[in-house]
Amino acid sequence: MIGRKYYIIFFLVWYCLILVLSVIPDNSPDTIEIINYEWRLDYPKHLIVFLPLGFSLVRIKPESNTLFIFIGLIVGALPEMIQYFIPYRTFNPLDVASNILGLLAGMGLYFFIKRKVKI
Repeated sequence: MIGRKYYIIFFLVWYCLILVLSVIPDNSPDTIEIINYEWRLDYPKHLIVFLPLGFSLVRIKPESNTLFIFIGLIVGALPEMIQYFIPYRTFNPLDVASNILGLLAGMGLYFFIKRKVKI
């Protein structure tokens, strides 16, 4: 079984990586065309990147759900709030929603796995 301190280390390293990536210029394409419709790629990317954070956050101390949901809201919003002050980046409230949705999905994944397997 992986100890609590490893989840804390993972959370901090992963979050620092997210913060660094959120301040560098992003020139990747934001849309992909499927069946004559352009789909935005950044929202699923945000959700996928924040999912492990939600899993590790709740794994640190699973009995403090309310506290971790509050922390998750701050963790999900902070990268976008930082982008507001960077001239070549833009603040997008839908990115914040995708970040928070990813965190909540990670938390939900933890509880789903916990019910099925003893972790």
